[in-house]
Formats: sequence, structure tokens, C-alpha cells
Amino acid sequence: MAHPAVTYRAAHEADVDGMADLFIEAVSDLYRRHGQNRSAPPKAIVLNNYTHILRTGAFRVAEQDGKLLALAGSARRDNLWFLSAFWTQPGLQGRGIGGPLLRQAMSEGAADGADTFFVWSSVDPQAIASYLKAGMLPGTPIFFMETPAQGFA
Repeated sequence: MAHPAVTYRAAHEADVDGMADLFIEAVSDLYRRHGQNRSAPPKAIVLNNYTHILRTGAFRVAEQDGKLLALAGSARRDNLWFLSAFWTQPGLQGRGIGGPLLRQAMSEGAADGADTFFVWSSVDPQAIASYLKAGMLPGTPIFFMETPAQGFA
């Protein structure tokens, strides 16, 4: 059930900057909580990615009093629906805000003809639980390998 004080709606171009900020805050928190010594991508990259998703796919947001609380971005190709972004502000996760947003995004995809839904998940247990409740079996990386690039000038 949707949180009564939260508004759920389609995202607009004017939301992209705030969506990028929400993502950077949420992914930085995720890395910290899971002991990953990683940084969020630069905001310019997030802005570019989210603008592309908004123009070629779909984005829904949850907001309260004009403040973005959560976002869900997706791409649909033929009958396939891919959840490309799903983030809720730290401190609000697990409080009944993201789940309704995810269900709305999936319902929108189904109404557009999707019948197969999938996601590449972070390692966050709450996110994984949301995907499982929604009927998706999330894949996730179990480790990361990094090495300095060699041979490039």
C-alpha cells in the first residue's frame, strides 16, 4: 500500500538534477553500509544516464512536499522490461515508499506490453527483497575486480 503522504508520478526533465542527487546520496550510503571502498560516479555521468533513461524509457518518482524520496527508472524493448534504477533516500528505505513505486513502474511496463521483468541488483538486502516480492529474481555481482589500466597513453 502506498504511503498516504507521498505522491507518485511520472518524472519530468526538471526532476533529473534532483534524481541524480538522490542516487549519489543513496549509492554512497549503500557503499558505506556494505564496506565497499568505492565512490559514486560523477554527477555529470548520472545526469547523462538519467536524461537518456527519461527520454528512451520511463522514470517514476515518489515525492513529498516537493522533495524527491525515491525513483524507479526502466527500459522496455518489445516484451522485455528492465529496471535500470531504483533508489530511495537513506533513512526512508523500508518505510513503505519504494515498494509502491516499483509496483507502479512494473504495472506501467505491463500496460505497455511487457511480460518479462528483470533487474541487475545492488547487494542491498532490502532492494533484493523488494525485487523478490515483485516477482523478479535479481542478479547481483558477488565480487568486484579492479586493476590499473596498462598500455594507454
